[in-house]
Amino acid sequence: MPEEIDKVPEDQLLALPEAAMLAWPDGSKKTSYLLQAIEEGRLKAVERGGRLYVTLAAVKELEEPQAGAKEEDATETKEPARKKLGLGKKG
Repeated sequence: MPEEIDKVPEDQLLALPEAAMLAWPDGSKKTSYLLQAIEEGRLKAVERGGRLYVTLAAVKELEEPQAGAKEEDATETKEPARKKLGLGKKG
C-alpha cells in the first residue's frame, strides 16, 4: 500500500470510494472490489445514513493472506449489500 495511506488514522471511517483511492491509487482495485468483499463477509463495514464506510485497518486486513481461513458455508445466505442499500446492477 502507498505511503499516503500512513497519513490517515487506521481507525478513521472512510467512504468506499475514498478507501479504494487511498489503498490503490493506481486504480487496480475500486469501490466494487470493496463492496464485493463486504458482501462476502471478508471486509467489515459500518452503515451510516445508508452509506457504507470502512477503516484502513479493515482494508489492510483484507489484503493480508489468510492462512487456514475457513470457507463460508455455501448454504448460508446473506442479504447483499447492494440490495440492502437499494442499489441494483448497472446495465
